[in-house]
Amino acid sequence: LMLGLSLFMTYIEYYFARVQHMANFVQVTAMVAILALGGAVVSGLVSGILSDRFTRRAPVVAMATLCMCLASLVFVIFPGNLMSWLWPLGIMFGLGHGTYTSVDWALSIDVLPSLEKAGKDLGVWNASTTLPAILAPVLGSEILNAASGSGQTVLGYQLVFGMAALFFFIAAVGILFVRK
Repeated sequence: LMLGLSLFMTYIEYYFARVQHMANFVQVTAMVAILALGGAVVSGLVSGILSDRFTRRAPVVAMATLCMCLASLVFVIFPGNLMSWLWPLGIMFGLGHGTYTSVDWALSIDVLPSLEKAGKDLGVWNASTTLPAILAPVLGSEILNAASGSGQTVLGYQLVFGMAALFFFIAAVGILFVRK
């Protein structure tokens, strides 16, 4: 999931500039981010409270991840003018991310092998979320450079967001195999 998230978040601003040709791409990115954060706050609070009441959290995490996957897929399927879709996509992505973040943390605590070694285990888990943030810019830039070099900038962004959607989907399916 973190590789998909890092790919999406790293390149969305450049997508607005190079594919959508928006002169105010920084402001558009900021507005979409604010909508996503608003959705994340609301869904994080609600799903965090609800996750304390339910014992099986993996399906909720999977559904939240699929929301982020679907939002990413729209950029692949409809790379043209997305202005009318941006606000709902931002909110949908945020709702998924907020739910994922709050419930996944609870799930992570549930599946710790030992509470006596929780610090070490959560430290390893945190490190595993950092590596994708390093790899995503390298991976995405290779794809975009190759595509742009052959005059296929739009295809490059479709491939980057398609990979993000693929990683989200793999995460959504993979989380269903987590057991206590």
